[in-house]
This record gives sequence, C-alpha cells and structure tokens, in this order.
Amino acid sequence: MARRARRLARTCSRITCSALSPSFLSQTRRGHLLRRLGDLIAANAEELARMETQDNGKLLREMRGQLDTLPEYFHYYAGLADKIHGDFIPTSDRQVLNYTAREPLGVVGAITPWNSPLTLTGSKLAPALCAGNTVVIKPSEYTSATVLRLSSGSSTPPWPTTPRWSART
Repeated sequence: MARRARRLARTCSRITCSALSPSFLSQTRRGHLLRRLGDLIAANAEELARMETQDNGKLLREMRGQLDTLPEYFHYYAGLADKIHGDFIPTSDRQVLNYTAREPLGVVGAITPWNSPLTLTGSKLAPALCAGNTVVIKPSEYTSATVLRLSSGSSTPPWPTTPRWSART
C-alpha cells in the first residue's frame, strides 16, 4: 500500500510540474474547460441521476434536483477563473513594492463521503481546478460509480487526464 501511495505521489508531482497541469493552462482556457465540464454534466444529467440512485439509494427526484444545480458550480467557477489575480497593497513607504500573488497550491486531495458523492465532488473539484490545482479524488468505496463516470468523461473529456494529452486540448 505504501509503495502504491509513493508511486501515486510521484505521478501527481510529475503531472503538476508538466504542461498537463491546470496551472500551466491559461486562466481563460481553464474557464473554457470548466464550462465544458459543466455542460457535459448537464447533458448527461439523467444518466448520472439514475446511476447515483442505483449506486447510493437516493431518490431519483432528489438526484435530478441536485444535477440541475451541479453544472452551475462549474459554470460559476468557469467565470471566476480569469478573475483570480494578485493585488498591489499601498504602504506608507513609496519605495517599497508590496503585492500579493495568487498561485495554485499544487496537488489537492479531495475525499468525498458516500451520501452525495457527485455533488460533493463537484463542490470540491470546480474551485480547485479553477485555481489551477491538480486534483486527486478519493471517492467512497461504497458509492463511487458516478465519480468514476465523471472522471472518465466522454469520448472527448474536457480535461487532461493522462500524459497522452497536451495542454492544447
């Protein structure tokens, strides 16, 4: 288990320091990709709602309601992606430059519980990707079907998921 964890950490480190990392994409490009991911979730909402109902036992009506709002998480953070920047802070000494820089943290771990895996994953995934972080998601071992479906995307997933992708996707 420890060997597997070290191998995963090395892989995440390589991806974070490569052109595959969201931090190496422009802020505008990250916004476009987040919007596209939200659109994909909206387009597949019925399938995801049924899958979550079978996997988790939630009411289909409740899942449809959650999936009506889930794409909005991604759309909101898509619009925010190119508005994250630093600021200049005035000081009493005019010869001192005081500023903040907003930079990605790197690799973000997201552990999601069994009771609402898709919604809670979306609420963690969207802001982390918006800020340019690489995200490692650990869904519950009991209800992971929809999170795995989300990560597999479609035939053309919006985000680089393997080293075969380039930053120009």
